[in-house]
Amino acid sequence: MGTLLDKISKESIVKIAESHVRRFSNMLHAAAQGNPHIRVSECEGYKRIWERIVESNGENLTKAGKGELLDALFSGSYNELLTEEEQALLEGDEEDDYDEEDEED
Repeated sequence: MGTLLDKISKESIVKIAESHVRRFSNMLHAAAQGNPHIRVSECEGYKRIWERIVESNGENLTKAGKGELLDALFSGSYNELLTEEEQALLEGDEEDDYDEEDEED
């Protein structure tokens, strides 16, 4: 059966990771241009986590990598990078769990 992360394709995982690497690279660039509102060491740390996910092709994720990936998946911000089946996994199958006969008026 496996965990949720086992059900998300490696391709989707890498797409999400690449998106995060770009995001943190842009933030670090903004910091280098003088933006004082960016925590450089924090961005560097997150960028490294996501780079490791890309480098490993979404396999053998570290605890930190799994945590970041789950946060990203459940945020809903990266749904466009997932297949319809993967999106359905995140939404759950609520219709099957709902039984109108059990509802009280």
